[in-house]
Amino acid sequence: GKIATEKVTFQEGLTIDGVARKWAREGLGTAQGFIDASKLTSYDQTFLQYRKNKQSLEGYLFPSTYEIVVSTSAQEQINTMLNTFASQVLPKLDPTVANSPKLNDLITLASIVEKEANTTSDRKMVASVFYNRLAIGMKLESDVTVNYATGKTETLAADVKINSPYNTYLLAALPLGPICNPSLDAILATANPSTSEYYYFIADRSGNVHFAKTYQEHQQNIEKYLN
Repeated sequence: GKIATEKVTFQEGLTIDGVARKWAREGLGTAQGFIDASKLTSYDQTFLQYRKNKQSLEGYLFPSTYEIVVSTSAQEQINTMLNTFASQVLPKLDPTVANSPKLNDLITLASIVEKEANTTSDRKMVASVFYNRLAIGMKLESDVTVNYATGKTETLAADVKINSPYNTYLLAALPLGPICNPSLDAILATANPSTSEYYYFIADRSGNVHFAKTYQEHQQNIEKYLN
């Protein structure tokens, strides 16, 4: 007989919690059941060994449209998403990155880039800004990493002071791990960034990104595009 299946799209940039809520909305199981399944230690994909945050699969549940058999368990779906990451992402990366701890750094930064910019060109430039900052020991100071730590969608002044391995206002380094499950576009843009002398950027209310070399130029962009 026919097997009941359902096509489900897990959008780019969702966190594991977001994927879990989608899983529940589609009637495939509970959100908590999906989250619990994501914390199991039975997943054995080779690339998972490079995670710094061994307690989380964040960043590695590949966003795509999946045809899911209705009786599929959360654990089975997570395994499929991890295998899809392996087949869709790893072959497109330099082997020295795909097969080393550099993978965790790449996916972590790509997850930030995913949240900070919308187009391929902007993502490549935003990645260059972050690489430039990391090269001189400058903090990334990315609101989206703080929001991941707080669970909020906006960053308040008090939030940037919280003690968290995801607070890049305090850390002069990448956060502990990815803050979402990034798109292939964001991953490749981060793996192949533009070359620039920029250290600052802002996104205006239309989502367009404006870059600056100096803090003074950055402040001028803020005045011009956000005030």
